[in-house]
This record gives sequence, structure tokens and C-alpha cells, in this order.
Amino acid sequence: MTSVNALRINRDTGILLCDEASYWNEEWMILYTPDKIQSVVKQDLIDRYRLAFFVGMSGSTMMGDRVMDGMTQHIQRLFDERNLTVTNRLPRKITIEQLAWDAFEVLKQVKVEYVNDYLISRFGFTTAELIAGKYERNGKTISIEDDEVKKEALRFVTGDDQPQEIGYVFRNTLFLAGYTPDEGFRIYFMNTMNSICEDAAEIFVNGGSGTDTNELVYTDFAMHVPLVDRREGIDLLDGTIAAFQGVTTAFRITAGVAPYPNFTHIDGNSKTLVRKIFDKRTQLVAEIIASFNRGLIERAAVRELVDLVLFKDLPFEKADKLFWERVKDKRETQLFLRGYALERPIQPHSAPMPNAVK
Repeated sequence: MTSVNALRINRDTGILLCDEASYWNEEWMILYTPDKIQSVVKQDLIDRYRLAFFVGMSGSTMMGDRVMDGMTQHIQRLFDERNLTVTNRLPRKITIEQLAWDAFEVLKQVKVEYVNDYLISRFGFTTAELIAGKYERNGKTISIEDDEVKKEALRFVTGDDQPQEIGYVFRNTLFLAGYTPDEGFRIYFMNTMNSICEDAAEIFVNGGSGTDTNELVYTDFAMHVPLVDRREGIDLLDGTIAAFQGVTTAFRITAGVAPYPNFTHIDGNSKTLVRKIFDKRTQLVAEIIASFNRGLIERAAVRELVDLVLFKDLPFEKADKLFWERVKDKRETQLFLRGYALERPIQPHSAPMPNAVK
């Protein structure tokens, strides 16, 4: 249960956004601890090679952590094996596309390990042994001949009908987003059900239980941006506002999505390639956007505040004070943010976005 999002702003810039809620077990206990979008490149490599690579995952946090740890180790080995300490230029073989496919291989391996653990506990053999039709134990070769056993075991290997016992293995969605100077900012998408790895066809990718609401917002946003601008670059503030609109809408109506928002800005044209904000400032931005959706603050003020908070490092106290100065009705906004029902309708996300068009 989550919302993970990646949005391409232009060739060299992108933003990543997720919530922090995780529901688990039959009682739906909620934890505000998961780090759902993580950098798998250590800071010294980011600084030296201008390389950024993030993994965002919805679904099983156990599998997500395994993939993220596996990719962190894999990338470190790539640089260790090449002994790349005398140059600041990234080797040609290390690309976002190649790292995406490497992550896909890590994901497949993790998936196979989880499936094999279950098969061994229930049937006594692994996926490879099921395919071979036999397995060896204690020096003896045992044939797998029972058709019902083979049929049932195959169901757990393929995920047919989402078997409850290991359904968590097949309900995972990942995106891989990164930057290199030669490639710019790129996004890839994969999942464990269909075993696919694809370059994102749109300017955005999202996953998790918040996908339905987020896609409506992102699609409405993209509809109002001409194709040439989607290719060459969209407005940074409009894109950021749209991303937060999607997540705050999921906060309101989607089970399993809850604050704080985790915001990452990747900018290949900035001295600081990666900026990550995951504190009360992002929660303030979420409240600003939620208030905007209710018509409690003007769009111009929202753009000003988002720019100051997320991109100009305005301290929280000053930003919070400025927010209350900009709202139309302080009392009504306070009631709304405290959860009281208001008669004021929600503004449609498809409202014109003049700043998105050059």
C-alpha cells in the first residue's frame, strides 16, 4: 500500500515523490517507517561521476529492500572492478539503461529465491527441479511424476490466480529513475507479475495503491501540455504541483497512502545533482496543495510557496507564516486541514494550467 511516483521535467531534470505508509498483516497495522524510494548509488560516486540512480517500489517491503540492497552492492562492484579512482568520467558501459536491466536481473533473482523457499517448504523441490522433473536428496534421485503436484507447484511459480500463500511475491511494482550526463534523466518501469522492464513511454510513472488517483491527475496535467513541451521540457513548478496533487488526492481517498511525502529533485544542470527533502517542509507543501485543491489559496501563491520551500530552501517557520498570509480565509483553511468537512467543492485537476504552456 503506497504511492511511488517519478516525473520527467526535461532532459536533465526529474522529480521523485512517495508517501511513507506501509500496511501489513491481517489487522492492517500501519507503519510510517519505509523508505520507498532509495538511491542505490553512494554519495561519493554521485559527486565524482554525476551519476544518480533510484529504485522506487510498491508492494512487499522485504522484496523491495532486497532489490535495493542488491543494486547498491552491484553498482559498488562495478566501480571497484574497474578501479575507477583516477578519472571523473563515467565509463560508457555504465548507463541508466544497463543499470535498469541489472536491477531487473536482481529482481528476478529475488523473486525466484522467495518462490523456491516456498516450494521447498511445501513440496521439497525448487523451480529448476520442477522443470527438470526430478531432484536429488541424500544421494537419491526422486522423480516428480504426480500431475496434480506438478500443476499445483507450477501455479506458485507462475503466480497464476495470485496464490494467497505467496501473493506478495507477484504484487510488486518498481520504477528505476536516474541520470547520467550523456543520457540525461530517464525512467524505467517493471513489475514482478509480468516480468517486464520497459523505458517509460510517458513523462511519468507511478505505482502502488495510489496509482488510480495519481494517474487521473497526471493524465489531466499532461493533456494540457503540448506535445512539443512534453518532449523538450515542462514547467518545473507545474510538474511538482501536479505530483503533489496526485499524492494528496491519494491521501484523501486511497487506503494505505499517508504522509509524510518524500521528495527528491534530480537536476543535472545544478552543482548539487540530488536534493532530497523528507521532513515537515514536504508536509507543509502537501497541505498547501490540498488547500489549493479546495480553492482556499490562489495558484500564484502556491507556485511562490512551492518554489521557496522545495527549491529555494526557505526555512519551515518562514514558509508556514507566509502560507497563512496567502490563504483566502485563515479560519476556513484551519478547519479544513484539521479534517472538518467544508461545503467548498474540490477543484477539478483538469483546470487550465497556463504556466505549463510556453
